[in-house]
Amino acid sequence: MTYRLGPIDGLRGIAILLVLWFHVWQISWLGADLTFFGHTYVFDIFPTSGYVGVDLFFFISGFCLFYPYAQAIFDGKPLHSVGSFFYRRIIKIVPSYYFCIAVLVATHFASFDSLSSGLTDVVRHLFFVHSLWPNTFETIDGVMWSLGIEVQFYVLFPLIAWAFMRWPIVTFAVMAAIANGWRHAVVGQYGVGFSYNQLPGVIDLFGSGMLSVYVYRWLAVRKPRLAGQKWWWTAVALGGFGLSYAVLIPLFQTRYDQDWPWLTFLYGRPLMCLAFAMASVGSLFALQIWQRALGNPLLLFLSLISYNLYLWHQTIAQILLRAHIPPFAGTDPHLDRDWMWHFSLVAYLAAVAVATVITYALERPLLKRRPFEELFEPRDPAPLDLAPSLPAPVVAEAD
Repeated sequence: MTYRLGPIDGLRGIAILLVLWFHVWQISWLGADLTFFGHTYVFDIFPTSGYVGVDLFFFISGFCLFYPYAQAIFDGKPLHSVGSFFYRRIIKIVPSYYFCIAVLVATHFASFDSLSSGLTDVVRHLFFVHSLWPNTFETIDGVMWSLGIEVQFYVLFPLIAWAFMRWPIVTFAVMAAIANGWRHAVVGQYGVGFSYNQLPGVIDLFGSGMLSVYVYRWLAVRKPRLAGQKWWWTAVALGGFGLSYAVLIPLFQTRYDQDWPWLTFLYGRPLMCLAFAMASVGSLFALQIWQRALGNPLLLFLSLISYNLYLWHQTIAQILLRAHIPPFAGTDPHLDRDWMWHFSLVAYLAAVAVATVITYALERPLLKRRPFEELFEPRDPAPLDLAPSLPAPVVAEAD
């Protein structure tokens, strides 16, 4: 079963836009300044802080993974088996991911010091454990570290979901304590970026998404009058975006510091969790004009191709630079502002084109056909045993 929530898909579109902008900016150095009526406005805070799009991806992942569980609690809907959960994650994540690895290795875009180191690197990537070692954290494709974190969370998710359905506040508090404790423990260490972005350091982002969808369904089913305050929830959503921007300001201001951005993230990441929660829950109950603006066709399309766009955009930009596409004169293209604009435009368009082709030629057909699903989903799956302490499903009250 596929769940589509326009505002959440819109947030996913924003997440991939931020990451795409960040990585292309790292290569082109194109500043985000616009001139209106003789006055120049600088928006460099967005491309230089675009890596927070990955944090938003982790939040959305927790939200979407726990959505059917929240529906089981408050709407009385049945849950699929644990085997079905893993099948759905495998069929979504693995084919495009393995295809990307195969192409980059076969074309020698991913190079290795020796055959043994190459085999080690590839095997670790195939099993999504490459992020556990510094020497394979960002190899083959620099963005793949987050997929390792994502799949490692999938392994733990059934147990976390079981606890979350029974003790949501306590479970989230434990996840938040683990994340904040981990981040304070590793900051200042050598290779802090590697240590900081391990699963314990980001698990509160997943937990925030899970708690947000729990609150969303609780409000929709148990507090419909409060959920119907559309103007108020629109303000909450706008407040979430405002808080996100406020968190980016110190990140931008400290971008030249030695420990950037990890020291700032000690307090910025918990605030981002709150900002994402406000933006998501608020938008789901907001005025229709806001929901349609956030779930506009462009963001929905970017959301649809976001996985393959995430996998390929940085590599495509690097290939274009190596191939001098578009061409540049001299040894430093960053002295040519016209090249910066042309390169950025070509990189964006090429990445979107490649992601679109792979999404519709590989990802979508597999999701539609679902090969081998019967091996994971029993014919008559037993319903999940909910703890007696959970709120009774609303359908029982209707009877």
